[in-house]
Amino acid sequence: MASGQALGKVQFNTSGVRDWAVEAEGTVAYFEMVNEAWKRCYAETGLGDVRLERYRSVEGTNGIEDAWEALCGQKLAPNAGIVVRL
Repeated sequence: MASGQALGKVQFNTSGVRDWAVEAEGTVAYFEMVNEAWKRCYAETGLGDVRLERYRSVEGTNGIEDAWEALCGQKLAPNAGIVVRL
């Protein structure tokens, strides 16, 4: 049994839903709503049980390199999501 099934999770590709929402709301309105929702999520530090690990550059400490090393070195919690703000 796949791990998602064992946890009672459903995999869902949201591309079609997003396309429908853009058509229903209009491109500008849709992306304004998405951006506001993201700002709230980012300010609140995560999505439910998922904690956001924040990185701020491409190179060096606190950058994508650091994030990659944390992933490869298994230094991130299983409930961590990575956000790199460029």
